[in-house]
Amino acid sequence: MGGSRGWLILGGVAWGLRMLSRVASTRRMRTVLTEELRPGESLHISHLPDDSQ
Repeated sequence: MGGSRGWLILGGVAWGLRMLSRVASTRRMRTVLTEELRPGESLHISHLPDDSQ
């Protein structure tokens, strides 16, 4: 690969696309609930099946 400018540009484009992909994937996640738990409290998370089909 010998230090060619073409390889440098190709690497920069590949890196940039990877960073854009990471930013886009973090935008898809969203916070639904934020709650502070006090000592002795607990949180139970469950997934109920969708019966609407």
